[in-house]
Amino acid sequence: MRNQTLLFAAICVAFIAVFTVINLYNITSTNSIPSSKEPDNLPTETTDPSKNGQGKNAEEEITRLKNELKTLSKNYRNLEKKFINVVQQKGQPIDNDNDESDDDDDTTTNDQQADTTTLTNDQQATNKEDETTTTTTSSDGMNIVLLYADDWTYKTLGAMGNTFVKTPHLDALASEGILFTHNCVTTSICWISRATLYTGQHVSRHKSAKIEDSDVLYENWNDSLYGMLAKNGYYNGFFGKWHHAMDRFPGWSFAKTEFYYGHHWLDDEKKNHVTQKNMRDGVNFLRERPRDKPFSLTVSFFATHAEDGNPEQYLPQPESMELYKDDVVPIAPNADVGNASTKFWDLNPPFFNDVNEGRTRWKWRYDTHEKYQKMMKNYYRMATEVDKACGSIIHELKQQNILNNTMIIFTTDNGNYHAEHGLADKWYPVKY
Repeated sequence: MRNQTLLFAAICVAFIAVFTVINLYNITSTNSIPSSKEPDNLPTETTDPSKNGQGKNAEEEITRLKNELKTLSKNYRNLEKKFINVVQQKGQPIDNDNDESDDDDDTTTNDQQADTTTLTNDQQATNKEDETTTTTTSSDGMNIVLLYADDWTYKTLGAMGNTFVKTPHLDALASEGILFTHNCVTTSICWISRATLYTGQHVSRHKSAKIEDSDVLYENWNDSLYGMLAKNGYYNGFFGKWHHAMDRFPGWSFAKTEFYYGHHWLDDEKKNHVTQKNMRDGVNFLRERPRDKPFSLTVSFFATHAEDGNPEQYLPQPESMELYKDDVVPIAPNADVGNASTKFWDLNPPFFNDVNEGRTRWKWRYDTHEKYQKMMKNYYRMATEVDKACGSIIHELKQQNILNNTMIIFTTDNGNYHAEHGLADKWYPVKY
């Protein structure tokens, strides 16, 4: 009730202030105050104040109204601060529009204006448990959040025209931002593609053709994405799939890291799903980061990569199993599903053979129609789980009122075949 009272009072004061400004404008307009921007040669109509006293009275009224406006503005700012503090103590989010202060009020500093959207250091310490609702605008650079999916086919997105999969948060991100529809990966292998993202180089330059081949990558780390961010004062966090050699890992460029991938369930009891952990680590990093520097956060999802060695391949969370349960996953027009279908596989060059890993994985997943439906539904369930995790991270940015100073990127290391050309995953030049 106190919150509502303060909010109502603040709105009333704001309305009075606006009404006063309107009246002030009307008075200054009706009394024909000459503009300093008018040319000197224009004829002007002057009024002798000694004859009717109207000029003097108008000036006095303007001065009085200006003083009242200053007082009202100060009262409004004080009420707004009280309202924000009460809401923050209750742990509720604040939807705060920054109002411009009165230019005539010389006593209002930039720091005072910032108080309407940020807590002081003492207040942050007092209300540490509520700091996720605090506006933090002290960083000097734009924040970066990289949401990095794994083996995510470009069609696995509602924004790309897929009417089957449910990805509402990523679709909203695409509609409100920029959707790159022709972004192509240089080499469709996880660690190679990731090294290319970090360096901006083809594999012929960064030399990470195998997981253990990270010497050149690390030798030139100062000029990589994270090396340059660290040198420019960024607080870097990386959580999830790293997929490079660890013997020379450049830990100096990261403030916080935790690496995990390879399994969809990270414990035998199936209580800690890899996508859940991705989400928790991302949100916790945002809540625990220092407020005095820009940050970069990379959440490197393992989904929607299959779990190698597990015949189930895709293991979503139990609460996702109702998704797509009664739906039929459409088959791509250039896909072979079932052993009887070899039309598109037969069109491949002669060096596409049965020992190729892409063909081997097709047999794991798509050599029957029943298996195709099961695998694809679980794949899409995991995609929707990633979408939900991304939504939670974006929501945290909104809670902290830093969304407008944060560049959010969702991308993937490479796509996947889902029975197109009679293949699964990627085409591998040799059996891996």
